[in-house]
Amino acid sequence: MNQHQITIELDPEVRGALRQKAAKKGLSPEAYLLGILKQAGPILKESSTGKGEAA
Repeated sequence: MNQHQITIELDPEVRGALRQKAAKKGLSPEAYLLGILKQAGPILKESSTGKGEAA
């Protein structure tokens, strides 16, 4: 499996809500988002060009 780094910039208001939801589950905001992404399954698959395409 290839690993990729994703940078997400969030509005300060959204960051606050994310921190609150993560704290309720005893997680860091990063761990909380990772859990959401893992549940969503493969959203993008890597194409032969190296650019993402809808799965």
